[in-house]
Amino acid sequence: MLRFNSPDTNVITEYSINNFTSQSIKIFEITSQENVNLINPVSFSNGTLAFQSNNTEGSVKEYYVSGNNYKSPASFSGRVTNQNLKGELAEGASFIIITPKEFITAANRLKTQREKPGVNYIKTAVVDVEKIYNEFSGGLQDPVAVRNFLKYGFNNWQERPVYVFFMGDGSYDYKNIYNLYNNGVKNWILPIEKDSEYSDDVDSYCSDDFLVEINENYPEPIGQAITDFASGRVCVNSLSEANSVVDKIISYEDPANFDKWKNNNLYVGDDGWTTEQTTGGEGSLHTDQCEDVAQNHTPLHIKKDKIYIVSYPSEITPQGRRKPGANTDIIKNWNDGKLVINYTGHGSVDLWAHEHVFVRQISIPLLTNKNKYPFLTIASCDLARWDDPFLISAGEQLVNLQDKGAIGVVAAVRPVYASQNAIFNNNLYDNLFKKDTLNLPLRCGKAMFNVKQFLYSDNDLKYALVCDPTLRIAVPQYITKIDSINNTPGSQLFNMKALQRIKISGSILKTDSSFWGDYNGSLDISVLDVDKNISINDFGYFFNYKLDGGIIYKGKVNVSNGRWIVDFVVPKDISYSPGRGKIVSYFKNNFSDGIGFSNNFFMSGLDSTAAADSTGPDINIYLDNRNFRSGDLVSQNPKLIADFSDQSGINLTGTIGHKIEAVLNDDENNKIDLTALYSSNSGFQNGTVEYQMQNLADGKYKLQLNAWDTYNNYSNSVIDFTVKSNSDLVLDKIYNYPNPMSDYTSFTFQHNFDSPVDAIIKIYTVGGRLIKELNKTNITDKFVNIDWEGKDTDGDIIANGTYIFKITIKTQDGSFFKSSTGKLAKLK
Repeated sequence: MLRFNSPDTNVITEYSINNFTSQSIKIFEITSQENVNLINPVSFSNGTLAFQSNNTEGSVKEYYVSGNNYKSPASFSGRVTNQNLKGELAEGASFIIITPKEFITAANRLKTQREKPGVNYIKTAVVDVEKIYNEFSGGLQDPVAVRNFLKYGFNNWQERPVYVFFMGDGSYDYKNIYNLYNNGVKNWILPIEKDSEYSDDVDSYCSDDFLVEINENYPEPIGQAITDFASGRVCVNSLSEANSVVDKIISYEDPANFDKWKNNNLYVGDDGWTTEQTTGGEGSLHTDQCEDVAQNHTPLHIKKDKIYIVSYPSEITPQGRRKPGANTDIIKNWNDGKLVINYTGHGSVDLWAHEHVFVRQISIPLLTNKNKYPFLTIASCDLARWDDPFLISAGEQLVNLQDKGAIGVVAAVRPVYASQNAIFNNNLYDNLFKKDTLNLPLRCGKAMFNVKQFLYSDNDLKYALVCDPTLRIAVPQYITKIDSINNTPGSQLFNMKALQRIKISGSILKTDSSFWGDYNGSLDISVLDVDKNISINDFGYFFNYKLDGGIIYKGKVNVSNGRWIVDFVVPKDISYSPGRGKIVSYFKNNFSDGIGFSNNFFMSGLDSTAAADSTGPDINIYLDNRNFRSGDLVSQNPKLIADFSDQSGINLTGTIGHKIEAVLNDDENNKIDLTALYSSNSGFQNGTVEYQMQNLADGKYKLQLNAWDTYNNYSNSVIDFTVKSNSDLVLDKIYNYPNPMSDYTSFTFQHNFDSPVDAIIKIYTVGGRLIKELNKTNITDKFVNIDWEGKDTDGDIIANGTYIFKITIKTQDGSFFKSSTGKLAKLK
């Protein structure tokens, strides 16, 4: 194609254009785009096209030369069905879900969830975005139609909209210029783009804030858009993705999934090193901002786990500087379950930090956090760049994932700046955890709305809520309080002493702070020492932050008729530091859950009346289950189970030299710290550790466990085991007990597969006649017991004598099987 202008003159001008190989050429005058004219006549001879025009001085004309491949209007088929959104929605609704017709069934499932009776009830309307276009923009896909629809509803409905949820992805490719629709990349719900060049990463951005700003007659999609509704968007591109989002919301709000992870946050902070600042020139900026959010803008009752990248050793790889320990800990914490995960630092659409501590393509496949979905806050660049049709950002994908990932994300759609990010993030946390009259956190859309009422710069408008805006982060609703510590009222400051026997009693409260006398359930409690002050020097910059103090006691107790009691012995290894400790608790039953917090005690002194104790704890070690015996066969990924008992309780402070540790094959340089995994469900004198071992090579192993009691008495226990990989099915240690049998016997065997197997046991006479066949399917244990009552196929008791049995196991896909035989005797 060719564009050119006429000369600024009053004469007739002839134009000649040569080197054409086809006569299928058109010339248009496009001086006014509202009045485009086809030039006719034109002459064409020997590849040269010519035409004349009358020119007027002061009125320059513009011409466009093109072949026949210009676009023409699409053909229309069918009629638009009669509709009347204005009439149908006259009663209105507080929550509006706007979605394309392809996702209507998923949207209606969310409507059903939102209109269930209970604390989360909200009247909901589902609206097809195409109907909005039909009624408010003449059928054209115009995002302003959505705004005008919402303005109409606000001005005319009986119940005004408060929350708006856009269920569908959008992109800046309004006209399908990149021809991506045929590849399934559709502009389901058009976004608003700031009026800048899309190639300008800093100044251009998408925002739904303009769509929910209705108080100005002519608002502009630019800075200072103050929203009138609380909105959110999930960037789904298929019905299956939409259903996955709704499935996760339903699971997130299901009381069956109440657990103590809902009182636990994770904070990840970047260090000062970048590929441009290789001497750590940014210092502690990002760590300080992350620490500020954790310590000053998160409620005291929230347990705070921290992964500050500066605290991890660096490895130089061909790909650059990396911190693999941070990668591992992020995935572990995520899979264990967190209420909120915050990341502060450098980032992009795919990763966190220049050390790549979280990489979308690598880290997301490692997530296994079904029913434990965190809410993510990302004070970084680009993690929710949802309007780019050529990529999917980590923020979008984490929300869309089935059965894992995140329940919601607040992140930026373009590059943003650290100082403004910190202000935004602090205000977001202040509102996310703010309680309403039901003692529930504000709906996350309301929290975001509150922030954007007074933070509305371009940097702030780049932050998007990728989530259902009516969702509440799962902060428990109810409260427990400390009634007394060793008969001292919980309202009074108490001095805990080393080796002192402590008894704490508490009670459950309703939302009006009255005693809940018929509450029954369970309560997890952690008693923590004074916070630790950490200081790290990295490239000459000091990083200062706090970590939780050592664990004084951790366990689970029953709640009966609204009251609970826990007792324990304070370890000798307390810090003796000035300051206060804290008691953090979480309780639940099948219908409700709650939290408790107290810091009304300090640690000082030694109890001179403490009883004597010079005996270390008893330790029993198992792999996979408690049928394990030392020397048994296991797979490459066995689960370590260790039971502890001690009259004074186990030391859980985690001090150097007094941790619960596992040592594999005498490798003292790579001990595994298991202290934080200890749990006690039957009083402070007994407890258990469970730890999933991974990717052990085939061979023989020795495992030693070390532990100390609260008096610092030491014990250890040792087992041996053999690892056999899943490259072949192994059947081992086959016997029946008792043998000889009388009325019954139990066939026992081991195998090495992590995946389920099926087993067949055939019992024969010594002459080879089959008298009984036993079947067991979908066996997940590696130590298997199958009972037999000593009767044949007809139900008759077998005669005294000797019998042969054959055990066959096979994988469920039939790719592996193994058999082995043995003898049993019947004697009665």
